[in-house]
Amino acid sequence: MKKLSMEQMENIEGGIRIGAATGIMCAATVFLAFSLVFAPLAGATGTGCAVGLYALDYWEDQGLNVE
Repeated sequence: MKKLSMEQMENIEGGIRIGAATGIMCAATVFLAFSLVFAPLAGATGTGCAVGLYALDYWEDQGLNVE
Protein backbone atom coordinates (compact mmCIF):
# COMPACT_ATOMS: atom_id res chain seq x y z
CA MET A 1 0.00 0.00 0.00
CA LYS A 2 1.32 3.44 -0.91
CA LYS A 3 1.82 5.88 1.97
CA LEU A 4 1.10 9.55 1.42
CA SER A 5 3.09 12.43 2.82
CA MET A 6 1.37 15.23 4.75
CA GLU A 7 1.52 17.54 1.72
CA GLN A 8 -0.25 14.97 -0.45
CA MET A 9 -2.99 14.35 2.12
CA GLU A 10 -3.86 18.04 2.32
CA ASN A 11 -5.05 18.10 -1.29
CA ILE A 12 -7.16 14.96 -1.55
CA GLU A 13 -10.42 15.73 -3.31
CA GLY A 14 -13.38 13.56 -4.09
CA GLY A 15 -17.08 13.04 -3.68
CA ILE A 16 -19.79 15.65 -3.78
CA ARG A 17 -19.00 18.98 -2.16
CA ILE A 18 -20.97 19.75 1.00
CA GLY A 19 -22.05 23.12 -0.38
CA ALA A 20 -23.48 21.50 -3.50
CA ALA A 21 -25.29 18.84 -1.49
CA THR A 22 -26.74 21.49 0.82
CA GLY A 23 -27.84 23.58 -2.15
CA ILE A 24 -29.60 20.61 -3.70
CA MET A 25 -31.43 19.90 -0.43
CA CYS A 26 -32.50 23.55 -0.05
CA ALA A 27 -33.71 23.72 -3.66
CA ALA A 28 -35.65 20.48 -3.20
CA THR A 29 -37.25 21.91 -0.05
CA VAL A 30 -38.48 24.99 -1.89
CA PHE A 31 -39.76 22.92 -4.82
CA LEU A 32 -41.57 20.43 -2.59
CA ALA A 33 -43.03 23.12 -0.34
CA PHE A 34 -44.81 24.75 -3.27
CA SER A 35 -46.12 21.51 -4.75
CA LEU A 36 -49.46 20.48 -3.34
CA VAL A 37 -49.05 16.73 -3.56
CA PHE A 38 -45.49 16.45 -2.23
CA ALA A 39 -45.54 19.29 0.30
CA PRO A 40 -45.33 16.95 3.33
CA LEU A 41 -41.96 15.69 2.05
CA ALA A 42 -40.50 19.20 2.32
CA GLY A 43 -39.86 18.57 6.01
CA ALA A 44 -37.38 15.80 5.27
CA THR A 45 -35.35 17.81 2.78
CA GLY A 46 -35.72 20.90 4.97
CA THR A 47 -34.00 19.07 7.79
CA GLY A 48 -31.13 18.16 5.48
CA CYS A 49 -30.92 21.76 4.32
CA ALA A 50 -30.84 23.13 7.87
CA VAL A 51 -28.23 20.62 9.05
CA GLY A 52 -26.04 21.33 6.02
CA LEU A 53 -26.20 25.09 6.55
CA TYR A 54 -25.43 24.68 10.25
CA ALA A 55 -22.50 22.37 9.51
CA LEU A 56 -21.01 24.79 6.98
CA ASP A 57 -21.32 27.68 9.44
CA TYR A 58 -19.85 25.64 12.30
CA TRP A 59 -16.88 24.43 10.25
CA GLU A 60 -16.23 27.96 9.03
CA ASP A 61 -16.23 29.24 12.64
CA GLN A 62 -13.72 26.51 13.53
CA GLY A 63 -11.42 27.65 10.72
CA LEU A 64 -11.97 24.59 8.54
CA ASN A 65 -12.26 25.06 4.80
CA VAL A 66 -14.48 22.25 3.52
CA GLU A 67 -15.00 23.57 -0.01
